[in-house]
Amino acid sequence: MTDAINWPEKSRELPNHHATTNQKWYDALNETSGRVKPPPDDIRQYWQDWLDRDKHPFWPFWENVRSWRQIRNLPNVLLVHFTKLKQNMPAEIRCVAAIRTRILFV
Repeated sequence: MTDAINWPEKSRELPNHHATTNQKWYDALNETSGRVKPPPDDIRQYWQDWLDRDKHPFWPFWENVRSWRQIRNLPNVLLVHFTKLKQNMPAEIRCVAAIRTRILFV
């Protein structure tokens, strides 16, 4: 089963991970691509850069969104809307469990 990205959570989590990493991490990434740099201090600028610049800072934002939408009807993919999860977590968990059970026992 594949999890969809929780964008409200990622909007806080990803910049924090990016900003608090160490030089060893940057070196490992840059040995391959040479494009991962420390993030700007302004979180709004961080997200604006990601939306405006292809593959910044890690992967293409809009391509990622499109790719999940393209496979959303596959039997092993469940896109859970954050608002629905917050409104009725027990029902959403039952939905996830039902799909997971179906996948595991097919």
